[in-house]
Amino acid sequence: MWAVNSLRELPDGRLLISALDVATRKTLHVMSRAGTPVLSFGDVAIPPDVAQYATSLLGGRALVLDSSIVLSHKSPFRIDVYDLRGQLLRRCEGRAHATTEPRAAISRDGASVSLQWKKFVHSTGFLRGPTAGEVWNVITDQTSGRTTVQAVDIHRCAMLRERSLPVPLFLNNASADEVVGVLESDFPEVIVHRSAGRARR
Repeated sequence: MWAVNSLRELPDGRLLISALDVATRKTLHVMSRAGTPVLSFGDVAIPPDVAQYATSLLGGRALVLDSSIVLSHKSPFRIDVYDLRGQLLRRCEGRAHATTEPRAAISRDGASVSLQWKKFVHSTGFLRGPTAGEVWNVITDQTSGRTTVQAVDIHRCAMLRERSLPVPLFLNNASADEVVGVLESDFPEVIVHRSAGRARR
């Protein structure tokens, strides 16, 4: 069973689904509008001791930027860039400490098992940035409730800037001077966080 992380439209109208298929170890799937599989790519290494929980711990979110498909992994901290045929163009490696290692998220207490991200959850959001080749990658810190937004240039694999917000946000829009998201709480609120000044609710 797939756990779908994102659904995008390709320039030719076909659909791009980001969902880890444990059987094939592919995480990106191109399908026709009628639902016919066309292509699967994006290999993911699945350690044997996390295979049972792989769809929750691995995979990631995808974007379509012009003639490129960009995948932000949950773990490790990595952004892969593919062409529209599924060929890997480049791989941008991030800081290892910026995500919870999959094994560390598996908590065992006798016969019971649960998933607990003790520190960071990587790729909780993935947005198109305001300039060409720029993506906004989102990391949530489960311990402090902070949300970090990283602007990355996928052509140079360069971190352009980083902003830390003091609230847990589900981000759905970003521009050069503000971030818009929904506060993750019992009573969701829309938050607009500007680069200058305080957050507006």
